[in-house]
Amino acid sequence: PTFVQYTSPVGVDLITGAPEPVAGLIKQVKENPYDIPVFGIYSQKGIGDSCGEPSLGVDPKTGNVLYQCGLQTLRITGMTKDGKSTWTPVQPPVESAQSSDPILWRDTDTGRVFLNQLVPQGCSAQAYSDDFGSSWTQTPVGCALGISFDHQTVGTGRPTSLVTTPVYKNVVYYCTNDLEALQCGVSLDGGLTYGPSHPVATAF
Repeated sequence: PTFVQYTSPVGVDLITGAPEPVAGLIKQVKENPYDIPVFGIYSQKGIGDSCGEPSLGVDPKTGNVLYQCGLQTLRITGMTKDGKSTWTPVQPPVESAQSSDPILWRDTDTGRVFLNQLVPQGCSAQAYSDDFGSSWTQTPVGCALGISFDHQTVGTGRPTSLVTTPVYKNVVYYCTNDLEALQCGVSLDGGLTYGPSHPVATAF
């Protein structure tokens, strides 16, 4: 296999997210000078910078890519063999405000893309797109009810004989981990709403 590096634009003045809480940062550095300060509310400047825990989805028909970089959802098009491409920010407003864990998942059966941001107030902010980021549908509650709020993930899978999904082809899963168990909840309407959470495995 071959690999081509597609470099994000340099010097683009794009800012997303809420300002960092400077007072909290100073306090944390004084108390724990060797710890890396981490906040659930932060901002990004430029395109494709500061991409901790990135994820992406690829459209096999066009070769275009959606790249989740912190608070930014970037659509990368026009890729050439010499590494040139066009990067376009397409993040929905709510999901570009704050996050503790950015997640992007593309359902390979339907092409629907789910964008989920764990928020420090609890639960998640979620939106999904059926046109690869040109428009988004905002989910009222982006997590399964009663679930823990740590390291969430979103995925999709075919329904079983006991589960029907009349609105959307697949079941959408929202899972997190807590101190003792892994918990999951499902959506039967394509990610618009989630049912209650259930423990599915022990964490240790």
